[in-house]
Amino acid sequence: MKQINLYFVFKSIMVLLLVILPWLNATYNDLIEPEKITSDLSFYEINTCEVSAAEFLMKNPNTIYQDHYYFTLNNYSSIACFGQIAGVSQVGQDFYIAIGTNSLISTLLQGVFWIICISLISKSKENTPNKRFFSELSAGVTSLLFTYLFFSEVRFYEKTFYLLDMSQTNSYMLLFIVLYFITKNLSQIITDRTQTIINYLPFMYLLVGSFSGLNVNLFLFVFVYFGIQRVFNGDIKTKYLYLSGLLILFWTINAIGDNFSFKPDKIRGLTSSFFSYRTTLAWSLVFFLSVVGIYFLFKESSKYFDLLVFRNNLFYTSTLLILLGYVGANNPFINFLNYFYLGQEKMGTSQSSPFEFNEWSEKLAWRGFTSSAETSGEFYALAIIFIVFYILVNNKVDTKSILMLPVPAIGLYFSNNRTAFLLLLLGLFLVIVDKFEIKKKYMFLSLGAVALLFALFIGLDKFTYSYSYQSVFIQSNLNTITDSGSTYQNYLNQNYQNDNVYTILFSTFTFIGYILNRSELWGLFIARYNPNYFEYLFGSGPYNFGQFYSEVKIQDTSSFLMPHSSLLTFIIFFGMVGTAFLIFKLGKIFYLDYENINKKGRYLIVFILFNLVKSDSINYIYSAVTYYFLIFYILKAQGKLFSKNEESNSLSL
Repeated sequence: MKQINLYFVFKSIMVLLLVILPWLNATYNDLIEPEKITSDLSFYEINTCEVSAAEFLMKNPNTIYQDHYYFTLNNYSSIACFGQIAGVSQVGQDFYIAIGTNSLISTLLQGVFWIICISLISKSKENTPNKRFFSELSAGVTSLLFTYLFFSEVRFYEKTFYLLDMSQTNSYMLLFIVLYFITKNLSQIITDRTQTIINYLPFMYLLVGSFSGLNVNLFLFVFVYFGIQRVFNGDIKTKYLYLSGLLILFWTINAIGDNFSFKPDKIRGLTSSFFSYRTTLAWSLVFFLSVVGIYFLFKESSKYFDLLVFRNNLFYTSTLLILLGYVGANNPFINFLNYFYLGQEKMGTSQSSPFEFNEWSEKLAWRGFTSSAETSGEFYALAIIFIVFYILVNNKVDTKSILMLPVPAIGLYFSNNRTAFLLLLLGLFLVIVDKFEIKKKYMFLSLGAVALLFALFIGLDKFTYSYSYQSVFIQSNLNTITDSGSTYQNYLNQNYQNDNVYTILFSTFTFIGYILNRSELWGLFIARYNPNYFEYLFGSGPYNFGQFYSEVKIQDTSSFLMPHSSLLTFIIFFGMVGTAFLIFKLGKIFYLDYENINKKGRYLIVFILFNLVKSDSINYIYSAVTYYFLIFYILKAQGKLFSKNEESNSLSL
């Protein structure tokens, strides 16, 4: 016990040092003293990379907490400039302070930091044997694949690495060594914690793992590593290998000749920054190997799932997300540290108050720490579900569970995710009704009352308002530039009034979009969706948005807008055939095992799938992996997720 505590203390000290020391880097024997920030920025223009971030903060403590200061990362700085002030600029009343964060050093520093943090999780009681040869080979192939990924996205990285010439082989050899170091150590850490790691899945929302200045995520390394390992072990059925290989080949061929760039923005780390045959090949391999790796990792670890630990970690993560989001929004330097050390895709919000309303007295969504208010709202709702379900499973209203509920409830209110809120209320109502065996006539009356309240909530007039059934069609045409519409926009215009069946189906789709406040966003999707016949059937490849956002010119939007539907995103990636196959496969498994899945598990699947229809959750690694696990566990573990006596089941791919 003493030895374990000592290790924990040592690792904690290492984490603390990694947080403090990089920002102390400076030449302290020189005569240069930092100055107070004023509109005269000549001092910082002359003395670039001469003042450490710590020296600057001591001279300008107001920059830590005043909201007109913003700390940014200069990933193009030299190694010597790391942690130093690389420049200060002024735009209106706002000051932007750039801190040198050389991408190569940042990758090593972040990688070590995250590995140590994950290693704080207790090891498995029984470690899975890991053959050294296959371990080394898998780590090597993983590193090689991600090195190729860098090569395929050279336009994104050509200015990222200071003094690294991305046209030279030596540069890629250096990157390979760095990636191998991270992959090898990370995979070993996860392997040693196979029995416990699954219960700490919620912390992925906190430790996001996107490398600063790069378009890659830490967790992809470990997922690809386990996927490659399983391929080498011969655990994948040949038919799946052939099918995946054939799809990747066709996607790659389809992308030949196309070159579309894409700025990842808030989905950085889980999307291609460029659409070409090289990036399509690289990201397709990363995707399929990750899916395989996640599957087998879940298969091995799901039998050790602990509902109590998982619930507690949902609560802890909810608390930290709100706390770090609020503190970061009100303290610019803390926001900077959050971004760097926790690997956020996008800097936390600068909206200081989560209680703000617009001029129409409508609650403004507050995303806080996360990149998406909608996704964070889903997470808080998920935390509430698990807290309540834990109470129902144990037939005991414990004080700890009751005290936990307000935190995710507050987070859900801040996010203003009304759909998640309504689904939460409806689902909990149905589960509680079933739990206490309320008579069916009262249940139907209650459901009728809920349906009426829902109709009143969205407005009865919307059911008769003609715009409700035409809004997506109208918005798609409003955003289309004359004579340059997408192939699907042109198809829609030709058939919307001429085909009664199509009109009814599309009007239903439009009404759903209108109710979910998706009219503009889904209209933008149609205006951009420009597939050829192959892409319409099979998509353009996973995590490829470059073609979608660049091929068709549409009206300018105020900001980067995602489709706001994982279903529509699936259609971009995998086409109609791929999306239909996935829906069929899930439906088949759900139907065959329906009687074995308890009602809590059924509700949770409906909650997840409905949210996926109206959110971009699959484009964020933490929500994509979490939803994957929950659906996997409910369907493959015979619905034991919310049973008091959980049993392990044999799982097969």
